[in-house]
Amino acid sequence: MLYNKREQLVGKPPKDYSRLTQMVKEFTPYSNLWTTTKVWHEKHKHWLECPWEELNALELEDITLNSFKTMQKTLAFFKTKDFPKITAIAQEMKDKIDLFRPVV
Repeated sequence: MLYNKREQLVGKPPKDYSRLTQMVKEFTPYSNLWTTTKVWHEKHKHWLECPWEELNALELEDITLNSFKTMQKTLAFFKTKDFPKITAIAQEMKDKIDLFRPVV
């Protein structure tokens, strides 16, 4: 693993990082929900308020499509867990994106 190689380079004994991959996998849906929500709110507001000539159509289409795909996966993950409030947030975000998609 990369961390072990770097530890060896500086003369430190290697540590066990076997749980790190699993922890990253478990954290990813939370990170995706947070970052997608943040980007969506910032960009959506900009798209609605900026002059028509300043819209970047490729960016708009790309962010909308990627946000939709990410929220589908994120929502599916949270539906399998017992986190009703987080699932509701994910559902609300997906609904907002779904509502906007036809105009892209």
